Amino acid sequence: LLKDEVVQMLNKTNKEQIEKFISMLYHDDHDSNYFICHYKDGKMNSTRTSLEEFDMTQVKEKDCYISLNIFAAYHRKQKECRQINGIVFDLDYHIPSTESFLEWIKRKNLDCIMDAVADKKLAEPNIITDTSRGLQLIYLFDTSISYYCKDSIINDKAIYAYEKIRETIEKQIAEALPEENPLDIDKNVYDVTRIVRLPGTINRKTGKRAYIVHTNEDYYSFSDFYTKK
Repeated sequence: LLKDEVVQMLNKTNKEQIEKFISMLYHDDHDSNYFICHYKDGKMNSTRTSLEEFDMTQVKEKDCYISLNIFAAYHRKQKECRQINGIVFDLDYHIPSTESFLEWIKRKNLDCIMDAVADKKLAEPNIITDTSRGLQLIYLFDTSISYYCKDSIINDKAIYAYEKIRETIEKQIAEALPEENPLDIDKNVYDVTRIVRLPGTINRKTGKRAYIVHTNEDYYSFSDFYTKK
């Protein structure tokens, strides 16, 4: 497809969701690179870009992802990671079901999550995306966290705090989900090269488009979750 045809496949709402997602994800950008990724012939392809260079034609309509964190150089590799932007939780429903039942499950789980937020039992996610198979919850830091110290040594203290924060929120989410038909929390090992599904694009497995269902621009600091002991 020609570039202008690719853009046309994404309507105004889809493009607004993509732009909103990117602006929130990288709100504390430091002239860094991020990566838009998609599967082609069973392999992951990554396109390096930045806030200044981003072009909607870099987005593929199906199975398109974006890096959670930002990088100093030209590859989506741990050694090139510059800043940690936040924490992501994937909640999916893996049991075969009808489309209407799956929609009901997602709505029920989303309602429970928002009830827990209202009751102060769960920190409010900055972004919640309906991925078509479930929900994706993203928490973002007001100031991104340096992955390396000045002497090029991994920032172990920050990574330790990050892991503790992730464990705390994961527990809060698990307690918020309904007892019957809860979504499964994907127990992902922490990985700075992590990618997240881009709302406004299609999940090839379901044929449905992912979309943002909730945003909150009150970003978090480490101290909101973690007190050094």
